[in-house]
Amino acid sequence: MRAIVFGRDCGATTGFNTQVSVVPSSSKLPDDGGNIFVADGGRRNDRSGPFVSVTWTTDSELLVTYDKDARVFHNESSVGNVRVRYETVVP
Repeated sequence: MRAIVFGRDCGATTGFNTQVSVVPSSSKLPDDGGNIFVADGGRRNDRSGPFVSVTWTTDSELLVTYDKDARVFHNESSVGNVRVRYETVVP
């Protein structure tokens, strides 16, 4: 499995956001929203979403670290056999 952090701009009525998907290592990133994490706001510039970082702590656990001021829309606790933990930081 691999974790992919990416940004999206969903149009004039919404701002930039940061998303995270976990996909099989042989798969491409689907043209879809993040399957484990989506957030906007936080400390950012006008061309990106909030700070988000991912770290594999074990083969089956992912740590997602994100801006404490971000507005989180989606945060899954697991995907497949991967458990996801979250921590906030001041970037």
